[in-house]
Amino acid sequence: DVIFIGYPVWYSKLPPALTSFLKKSKLADKKVAFFCTSGSSPISVTLDELKNLIPQSASWIGAKRLTSAAEASEWIDTLKLKQ
Repeated sequence: DVIFIGYPVWYSKLPPALTSFLKKSKLADKKVAFFCTSGSSPISVTLDELKNLIPQSASWIGAKRLTSAAEASEWIDTLKLKQ
């Protein structure tokens, strides 16, 4: 029901491979959660790029920079995945 898309932040940008993927993917009317890894950049540097690449009909349910598996698990628990 939910599509999780993870990526590394490259010099405060989305990686080109993710940009290409999002341009071709069919995310209309899907629930999408994004997560990133980065040594120093926050996820906020990529949010505008992401919003411009996914259809407006997609439901954006979350976005988070993750640094560990435990943090990922905690974040997933906070998302409202069931309706």
